[in-house]
Amino acid sequence: MRYVVLLRGVNVGGKNRLPMADLRAILESLGFTHVQTYVQSGNAIIESATVPDNVAIAAAILDSLQIKTIVVMRSHVELQELLRANPFANEAASSLHFGFMSQRADAEIDDTNEVDRFTPDQFAVRGSDVYMVFPNGMGHSKLMPWLDRRFRQEMTIRNFNTVMKLIAMSAEGDQ
Repeated sequence: MRYVVLLRGVNVGGKNRLPMADLRAILESLGFTHVQTYVQSGNAIIESATVPDNVAIAAAILDSLQIKTIVVMRSHVELQELLRANPFANEAASSLHFGFMSQRADAEIDDTNEVDRFTPDQFAVRGSDVYMVFPNGMGHSKLMPWLDRRFRQEMTIRNFNTVMKLIAMSAEGDQ
């Protein structure tokens, strides 16, 4: 089975420099095969007979490179389902982002007054995935810090184009 490994906070603004060649080597040392990386922001495709342990991957990165990061994984099938369930499919691809958490959200967001204060930004939660629309860009949004606090766990975010590329890359050999 092929999995997509998503790291949070590496190679952003010159912090937590993690060369993708080093990431590939670490993942291969853990026994994963057919390891590929995509761009410099901590995306990898791996093949594994068992469900990979995200905590073990994070520990190996910390041990090898002294970089503390959050590791989240999704299978190719899970990424396809993410797209199928997208409540914002009609929004511009350039404003669409996906947040990936390692666990299901532990808080329900049902107070529309609270959610409406982030307009024009929008979001929806499905299990451990967050769908987000940032018409004016993510950089100026107050939504992200609020979501981190609300869910009491960190997430890693990818834009629509990156997710589409990761789906294409993880399709090879998918069962």
